[in-house]
Amino acid sequence: MGVRISVRAIICDNDEIFLCSNTYNRPACWCLPGGSLEENETLPTGLERELREEFGIEAQIGELLFVREMLDESNNSIEFFFAVDNPRAFRKIDMTKASTAHEIEAFCFIPIEQLGETKIKPEILAKLMQEVKANGYRQPTKYVGNVK
Repeated sequence: MGVRISVRAIICDNDEIFLCSNTYNRPACWCLPGGSLEENETLPTGLERELREEFGIEAQIGELLFVREMLDESNNSIEFFFAVDNPRAFRKIDMTKASTAHEIEAFCFIPIEQLGETKIKPEILAKLMQEVKANGYRQPTKYVGNVK
């Protein structure tokens, strides 16, 4: 079993965070946009590609905020969570520009304060985003370990 490397976007605007629901996640839940790296792709380039494919947006990738591992019987993966520096672009999405729009069931901005009441993946996101918000949406990179 190889290690899967994924990148996720933390897109915050006016104390709200952008989340999506994918057609392949069952049971349905909200998650951060992003996906797996392709061969010979850097972390920021992979996230730019994923956001362009999923939403038709040319994202400006910012700081690395979190690193998370997932280790269990069927999964060995590492996720890198980056800030996106042009969040307002995600308020004007034209899905006709997205090449993998069929993978996105829904998307919206949700108040960070409501994340604890929302079915989200990873579950620790509500706690982490409270910390990021308290730090003015900037903070040193944090290794969060093997958490759900």
